[in-house]
Amino acid sequence: MLNVGSGIKNNNLDDLNQKIDIVYFTDTRDEEGNIIRNQEQVRYKNLWAKVLPYASKISMGYAEKVNEINYRVVIRYKSDVQPADVIRWRNKKLTIISTPYDAESLHKWLIMECRELVEGKTS
Repeated sequence: MLNVGSGIKNNNLDDLNQKIDIVYFTDTRDEEGNIIRNQEQVRYKNLWAKVLPYASKISMGYAEKVNEINYRVVIRYKSDVQPADVIRWRNKKLTIISTPYDAESLHKWLIMECRELVEGKTS
Protein backbone atom coordinates (compact mmCIF):
# COMPACT_ATOMS: atom_id res chain seq x y z
CA MET A 1 0.00 0.00 0.00
CA LEU A 2 1.32 3.45 -0.85
CA ASN A 3 1.32 5.78 2.11
CA VAL A 4 2.29 9.06 0.50
CA GLY A 5 1.47 11.30 3.46
CA SER A 6 4.49 10.19 5.47
CA GLY A 7 6.61 8.69 2.72
CA ILE A 8 6.02 5.43 0.94
CA LYS A 9 5.68 2.32 3.04
CA ASN A 10 5.07 -1.28 2.00
CA ASN A 11 5.64 -0.66 -1.71
CA ASN A 12 3.10 -2.41 -3.87
CA LEU A 13 2.81 -2.01 -7.63
CA ASP A 14 -0.87 -2.96 -7.44
CA ASP A 15 -1.52 0.51 -6.00
CA LEU A 16 -0.58 2.02 -9.38
CA ASN A 17 -4.05 1.45 -10.81
CA GLN A 18 -4.70 4.56 -12.94
CA LYS A 19 -3.43 5.15 -16.48
CA ILE A 20 -1.94 8.60 -17.11
CA ASP A 21 -0.27 10.29 -20.07
CA ILE A 22 2.63 12.66 -19.55
CA VAL A 23 2.69 15.21 -22.34
CA TYR A 24 4.74 18.25 -23.22
CA PHE A 25 4.36 21.24 -25.51
CA THR A 26 6.67 21.60 -28.48
CA ASP A 27 8.65 24.81 -28.88
CA THR A 28 9.73 26.46 -32.12
CA ARG A 29 11.57 29.66 -32.96
CA ASP A 30 10.31 32.53 -35.08
CA GLU A 31 12.36 34.53 -37.61
CA GLU A 32 13.87 36.66 -34.83
CA GLY A 33 14.90 33.68 -32.71
CA ASN A 34 12.18 34.02 -30.08
CA ILE A 35 10.88 30.79 -28.60
CA ILE A 36 7.20 30.16 -29.36
CA ARG A 37 5.30 27.50 -27.43
CA ASN A 38 2.98 25.58 -29.74
CA GLN A 39 -0.43 24.60 -28.43
CA GLU A 40 0.05 21.08 -29.78
CA GLN A 41 0.94 18.56 -27.12
CA VAL A 42 3.09 15.50 -27.69
CA ARG A 43 2.50 12.38 -25.62
CA TYR A 44 5.75 10.78 -24.65
CA LYS A 45 4.82 8.55 -21.73
CA ASN A 46 1.80 6.39 -20.91
CA LEU A 47 2.22 5.08 -17.37
CA TRP A 48 0.48 3.43 -14.47
CA ALA A 49 0.08 5.78 -11.50
CA LYS A 50 -1.63 6.34 -8.19
CA VAL A 51 -3.60 9.61 -8.33
CA LEU A 52 -4.56 11.05 -4.95
CA PRO A 53 -6.70 14.21 -4.73
CA TYR A 54 -5.86 15.94 -1.46
CA ALA A 55 -7.04 19.57 -1.45
CA SER A 56 -9.38 21.99 -3.19
CA LYS A 57 -9.83 25.75 -3.19
CA ILE A 58 -12.36 28.14 -4.68
CA SER A 59 -11.23 31.63 -5.74
CA MET A 60 -13.74 34.31 -6.68
CA GLY A 61 -12.63 36.73 -9.37
CA TYR A 62 -14.36 39.60 -11.12
CA ALA A 63 -16.17 37.55 -13.76
CA GLU A 64 -15.43 33.97 -12.93
CA LYS A 65 -15.04 31.46 -10.18
CA VAL A 66 -11.90 29.32 -10.28
CA ASN A 67 -11.83 25.94 -8.57
CA GLU A 68 -8.42 24.44 -7.89
CA ILE A 69 -8.02 20.78 -7.07
CA ASN A 70 -4.61 19.57 -5.95
CA TYR A 71 -3.43 16.04 -6.63
CA ARG A 72 -0.46 13.95 -5.66
CA VAL A 73 0.55 11.60 -8.49
CA VAL A 74 2.87 8.68 -7.77
CA ILE A 75 4.62 6.72 -10.53
CA ARG A 76 7.60 4.41 -10.70
CA TYR A 77 10.78 6.47 -10.69
CA LYS A 78 11.64 8.24 -13.96
CA SER A 79 14.48 10.73 -14.19
CA ASP A 80 13.19 12.59 -17.25
CA VAL A 81 9.90 14.06 -15.96
CA GLN A 82 10.08 17.86 -16.08
CA PRO A 83 8.10 20.49 -14.12
CA ALA A 84 6.82 21.93 -17.43
CA ASP A 85 5.19 18.61 -18.39
CA VAL A 86 1.44 18.13 -18.17
CA ILE A 87 -0.41 15.05 -16.94
CA ARG A 88 -3.57 13.87 -18.69
CA TRP A 89 -5.78 11.72 -16.48
CA ARG A 90 -9.48 10.90 -16.99
CA ASN A 91 -9.95 13.78 -19.45
CA LYS A 92 -8.38 16.16 -16.91
CA LYS A 93 -5.33 18.31 -17.38
CA LEU A 94 -3.07 18.30 -14.32
CA THR A 95 -0.27 20.86 -14.24
CA ILE A 96 2.83 19.97 -12.23
CA ILE A 97 3.23 22.75 -9.65
CA SER A 98 6.60 21.83 -8.14
CA THR A 99 9.66 19.85 -9.09
CA PRO A 100 8.91 16.10 -9.12
CA TYR A 101 10.80 14.40 -6.30
CA ASP A 102 12.21 10.98 -5.56
CA ALA A 103 10.37 9.51 -2.57
CA GLU A 104 12.84 8.63 0.18
CA SER A 105 15.73 8.95 -2.35
CA LEU A 106 15.55 5.28 -3.27
CA HIS A 107 14.84 5.70 -7.02
CA LYS A 108 11.69 3.58 -6.72
CA TRP A 109 8.88 6.15 -6.72
CA LEU A 110 8.50 9.61 -8.22
CA ILE A 111 5.98 11.97 -6.66
CA MET A 112 4.47 14.89 -8.55
CA GLU A 113 2.38 17.60 -6.90
CA CYS A 114 -0.22 18.72 -9.47
CA ARG A 115 -3.12 21.14 -9.83
CA GLU A 116 -6.25 21.06 -11.94
CA LEU A 117 -7.95 24.39 -12.65
CA VAL A 118 -11.69 24.26 -13.24
CA GLU A 119 -13.03 27.62 -14.44
CA GLY A 120 -16.65 28.64 -14.63
CA LYS A 121 -18.83 31.75 -14.74
CA THR A 122 -20.27 33.06 -11.49
CA SER A 123 -24.00 33.25 -11.22
